[in-house]
Amino acid sequence: MKHFLFLCALVLCSFSVVAQSESTPLSVSQAIAQQNSGATAVWVRGYVVGEMHNYSNSKYFYAVAPPFQGTATFLLADTPYEHDFKRCLVVQFPGSALVDNFNLEENPEYWQKEMAFCGNLQSYMSASGLKSISDYRLYSGETLEDETLLWNFYEDAEDGSYIASSSSSIFAGGTYAGVDATWSIVGGTYGNSSTDNKWESASFRLRYTEGASGEKGAMFMTTDKQNGVGYVRFWAGNYKDDSALNSALAIYYSLDGGRQWIAIDENMSVKRGNTNTNNGMAEYAYLVNVEGNVRLKFVKADNTSAGINIDNIHISDYKAPTSIDRVEYKTTWYQTIKVGICFLPTTHSYEAIVYPITGAVMHRVVLSGAEQTVTMPRGIYVVKSTFGAEKVVVY
Repeated sequence: MKHFLFLCALVLCSFSVVAQSESTPLSVSQAIAQQNSGATAVWVRGYVVGEMHNYSNSKYFYAVAPPFQGTATFLLADTPYEHDFKRCLVVQFPGSALVDNFNLEENPEYWQKEMAFCGNLQSYMSASGLKSISDYRLYSGETLEDETLLWNFYEDAEDGSYIASSSSSIFAGGTYAGVDATWSIVGGTYGNSSTDNKWESASFRLRYTEGASGEKGAMFMTTDKQNGVGYVRFWAGNYKDDSALNSALAIYYSLDGGRQWIAIDENMSVKRGNTNTNNGMAEYAYLVNVEGNVRLKFVKADNTSAGINIDNIHISDYKAPTSIDRVEYKTTWYQTIKVGICFLPTTHSYEAIVYPITGAVMHRVVLSGAEQTVTMPRGIYVVKSTFGAEKVVVY
């Protein structure tokens, strides 16, 4: 027992020591926690999940799904499907040669691959960063398959055309003809005003058919996406004037041209905040992974008067799961964070139980919508759900 307690203490203490060799790399969460250390020649290991574009007007511009622009940065995370920017480390490549060799536009095969980089812990555009990269490793067993080939559907409300159904009532809806699909909007509008939450010049806004009353707003595809659906990713946030209200979205998919709709999440809490920062919107991701011709539908799910903006909708193709995919999927139902464990939404509701090393039930969480965080002291725990049981270290 004494040896076990000593080992636990050793594991916990190791999280506060800056790693100085390739054999003892920091995790991304450790590197973020030690940003103020000024450490140099530090190895950090994680998954390449995207790229950073810019930081302007207190807003971070980045991408964690195709299409990529080919910037001089990677976003590194502890899990391959991370979409929360606060949990990512910005890896900046010095010199044009490294940029040409690694940027995700020209080298998409690095996306979602596990790598390690050696550099200096320094902030990059006010974000946690690793700069002056001097060395890197691609871990053995990683097949450089181009995962971006599965991501061919992208709706950003920028490159299509919107025709309103009425000139007197904006919430009468209309039709948006995008590059990859045509959308019908009811109880909503094309959101290009200064008070709409959006990534660039426009997004979609849902409310009610009569503005503050009537049927709940919805937008749905009237054309099919072929090759099935893997992941669904999108950004959502309250309309700026409604930032104090609690709102929710329901997301559905259809395999029969919109005659029947299957729920992905019927009560997703929507991010509230200021329009001019990333706090105004949050990115949401769901693994669906079904074959066939697919359509997607978003519906306002709450009973408040809040308008809801939706932007940057990504849908990947169906991918038959391999044994590696199944293992990676198991790790996406939770994440360890600095204050505890964050349980993440999946395509189905599930119950998760947290046990300390004594074996007694410490926490029980039922997840059917938005993510939930369980705050816990540092220690070693076991988390168990329908996806399996795993050992977790909270540091």
